[in-house]
Amino acid sequence: MRVPAAIVLASTLLAGCVGNPQRPSWGAKATLAPGWVAVGRAAKHAATDPVTWMPLVTAAALSVGDSDEDLSEWAADHRLFGDDPSRWSDDLRDASYAAYFVTALAVPGGEGTRDWLSHKASGLAVGVATFLADKTVVDAMKEATGRDRPDDSNDRSFPSGHASQSAVATRLAAKNLDYCELTPATRLATDVGFYGLAIGTAWARVEAEKHFVTDVLVGYSIGRFLASFMNEAFLEGGTAGVNVTAQALPGGGAITVSYAP
Repeated sequence: MRVPAAIVLASTLLAGCVGNPQRPSWGAKATLAPGWVAVGRAAKHAATDPVTWMPLVTAAALSVGDSDEDLSEWAADHRLFGDDPSRWSDDLRDASYAAYFVTALAVPGGEGTRDWLSHKASGLAVGVATFLADKTVVDAMKEATGRDRPDDSNDRSFPSGHASQSAVATRLAAKNLDYCELTPATRLATDVGFYGLAIGTAWARVEAEKHFVTDVLVGYSIGRFLASFMNEAFLEGGTAGVNVTAQALPGGGAITVSYAP
């Protein structure tokens, strides 16, 4: 019941969404070849985002001594999610997915039906590619590290796939809302909700003894980085950077090259 409730809530909040006049419609600038300038800029912005690197710093600090294991054991003994935190983590992750797809479909996507379908397909392709890239990276790291889970069920503890996927979904959902003109109160409510979904997904995995705290912190950072990078480079790749425009003038013409960092 938690995922349908999230869909209803998100749909209600976005019912009055109108396009942001400072942006093109969602998906209109999606591209497979953003160029090295856009890629480099997106990577820099994603890596220097405090919400990306602060969890990594925290994970490094917890790795000293037994802090990671002690905090993870404490979480498992003092559960906020009751007797079935594993199910909660699944439901909250799925609600994160729902938040992404609801926002992707709710934001303006073009004037006519053809443009709407084209822009939505392009934008969703970037989103799906981001989820797949995240899963590929996380799975590779699980294989490389072989860390045992706290419950000793297998050796795929590090990093957390649930935390990473929820981070991707909620970050993309938040970026989608940049294409809407929302009231400050509505934007605050959605941002708090998105962070709540990601944090809840991660913490429930710790309570379920499927991950240590450092696992979910690193997983979240990976998802946050990839979502920020992919969104800026491939969904918004044509909105900044080097732009070339041509203009016809009496007796000739002009070419203008502009750069926006």
